[in-house]
Amino acid sequence: MAVKNFGIDLSYANKINDYGALLASDYNGHKIKYAILRLGYIGKVDTRFAEHYAALSGKIPLGVYVYSYARTPEAAREEAQWALKQIKELNIEFPVIFDYEDSKVLSPKLSKAEYTAICKAFLDEIKAAGYYAMMYCNPSLIEMYADKAELLKYPLWLAHYTDDGKQKQYGQKMWQFGTFRPAGAVGEIDGNYAYEQLGRYIRENGLNKPIIKYKVIGTKTVTKADLGKAQAQLIALGFDVDAEVL
Repeated sequence: MAVKNFGIDLSYANKINDYGALLASDYNGHKIKYAILRLGYIGKVDTRFAEHYAALSGKIPLGVYVYSYARTPEAAREEAQWALKQIKELNIEFPVIFDYEDSKVLSPKLSKAEYTAICKAFLDEIKAAGYYAMMYCNPSLIEMYADKAELLKYPLWLAHYTDDGKQKQYGQKMWQFGTFRPAGAVGEIDGNYAYEQLGRYIRENGLNKPIIKYKVIGTKTVTKADLGKAQAQLIALGFDVDAEVL
C-alpha cells in the first residue's frame, strides 16, 4: 500500500461555501485528488449531488456511491439499474460504490449469505455495465454480516476511523480514515486514502464508459423469390424477422 492518494467524500450533509478554497486546501500536506459523491438512495437523488457534481466535475475525478435500503437481491439490482441511469451521461472517473449498512435493513439480522447476495447483486450489475464496482464496508460488517471470501472478491472501500497504519487490512483499495475540517466547507468532511491509481486503472482498462443499447428497426421490400434469402441474412445478424404482404 505504498501509494496514498488523498480524497474526500461528500453528501447532503456537507455544505460547501467555496469549492475553490476546498480544492486548494490539504490534509497533512496531501492535496485533494478525487471525490466520492453520494448519488442517493431508493431512487432519490441526494439533495446536494447536482451541486457537488457541477462544482467539481472536470477539476478532480469523481466517483459515486448509493446508500442502499435493499432487502433482496432483486431490489439491489433495481438500485444498481437506477444508479446507472443517473450517471450514464456524467463523467464518472472513479468507482461506483455500494454502501449497505443501515440498521433498518440489517436488523433483524440478515444471514451472511443474504447480506452477501444483496451486495453482490448490486455490484454484479454495475460491473456488467462496464463500470468499476466497489463495496463500502466497515470491519464489523465484514466480520459479522458478510461471507468475507465472496464479498472481498470485489474491491473494498474500508471505513475504519483509526490512526494511519493501524487500520484493519482486508486488501482494501480505499480507506476512509476519519474527518477533517478544510477551508471552504461548513464543518468537517470525510477523508480517504486510495492505495492504487484507481483513476488511471479505470482509464487504462476502458471502464466507466456507459454501455448504451439501441433497438434497430429497418424495412426492406423484396420479391417473393428473394424473401427467404433476405430473412436468412437478417436472422444471421441477430434480428427478429417478420414479413407482411404489401
